[in-house]
Amino acid sequence: MMFKKRNEKHKTRKLEEIFCLKDFSAVVSQYRSAFFVCFCVFSVLVPQCLSAFFMRSVSFAEETQKICFQNQCFTIEIALTEEQRMKGLMFREDLPRDAGMFFIFDEPDIYGFWMKNTLIPLDMVWLDSDMKAVHIEEKVAPCKIENPCPVYRNHVPAKYVLELNAGTLQSLGFEVGDPFVFLDE
Repeated sequence: MMFKKRNEKHKTRKLEEIFCLKDFSAVVSQYRSAFFVCFCVFSVLVPQCLSAFFMRSVSFAEETQKICFQNQCFTIEIALTEEQRMKGLMFREDLPRDAGMFFIFDEPDIYGFWMKNTLIPLDMVWLDSDMKAVHIEEKVAPCKIENPCPVYRNHVPAKYVLELNAGTLQSLGFEVGDPFVFLDE
């Protein structure tokens, strides 16, 4: 009986040490292998989780559609979410000649775009609610400097922005006031 009480007293003292952290180094040395295992698991899982998050965060728009000007059509990726709009065409090394990205906003407004981390030159078209061009920026070069990259923005409210390969608008003869239309497939 005496042995049991002494053992319980010992357990109580150890628990007090652990929870009160009176002697943290003793606790660490006693549980060194458990800390080591936790550290190893943490050091493996955190980079994988961050990598998975990063890959997800740079994923590109999944929905595509066709948009046309006169007889020239483009397969466009639709950027609907804030995340998709923020990433846009960043980190793309190329863009097919007949492709682009279409940004949809909730309300017509003034929207600024920059070319940070965008590796290819682009033409940008700001479109109103009727899909008519209200502003154009042609042959916008990638931003090579760290900060600040120039911001390109419309001066008339727009609801949509279309990005195409640089030189596309000039080759089409596209001008402010011209419309784009969605192709019904």
